[in-house]
Amino acid sequence: MVCFDRSGSMCCDLNGNSKPSPEEPTRLTIATQYLTSFVNKTYGYRVPCILGLIVFNHELDYRCHLSPLIPDFEDNGLKGIEAQGTTHLKL
Repeated sequence: MVCFDRSGSMCCDLNGNSKPSPEEPTRLTIATQYLTSFVNKTYGYRVPCILGLIVFNHELDYRCHLSPLIPDFEDNGLKGIEAQGTTHLKL
């Protein structure tokens, strides 16, 4: 199960600047690209696995329940994620 943070802190750059420059990608962009790459390679290499996706901020949202890896994981799980709200993670 992949837990994906969609809290407001994901709008920051990697250094924690809340207003990143246009050249700096946000944490949300980096995390989405990484997870997309991971899923595509896992599916492309036909790695047998079961995968699910939970996105969270102050509440949970089950985007994809645990199931064998499906090719439309990106469309079902990663499209339309917006960073907002607070998180329950303690730093």
